[in-house]
Amino acid sequence: MHQTYNLNLEAVLSVLMRRQLSGTLSANVPKGKGVREPFRIEMAIDHGRIQSCDIKGAQKYLRGDEALKTIAQLGVLPWLFEPAATNVKAGVMTSRFGIGRPNQTNGKKQTLRTSAMKTPTKPRRNPGDPNADIVNAG
Repeated sequence: MHQTYNLNLEAVLSVLMRRQLSGTLSANVPKGKGVREPFRIEMAIDHGRIQSCDIKGAQKYLRGDEALKTIAQLGVLPWLFEPAATNVKAGVMTSRFGIGRPNQTNGKKQTLRTSAMKTPTKPRRNPGDPNADIVNAG
């Protein structure tokens, strides 16, 4: 299920980072307000951090920090976020804007464990109970 945001890039990334979301963030930018031609912005996001950033127009194609610099000047845009089925695996893109700082992991594969995946606890005896044979699953 996709999510839409009418925010500037920094605010959108803040939301995605707080929620640790991964997927594709995109926006269609129409001609006008200093924009000579319509173009599309596409970013791969991993846990709220930018992995890649592209601006695609009929006459222009920007990538990386150059694209981020252009996007930062546009202000509020109508963003569309499509969650990924699996996590994006790529090097984190950095920029002088402080957007998408490098991930601090050690490169080892990490496993996500949900409450449904937790190892069941062993039954324990209730020591104060006169019926010591009764097991408490607590």
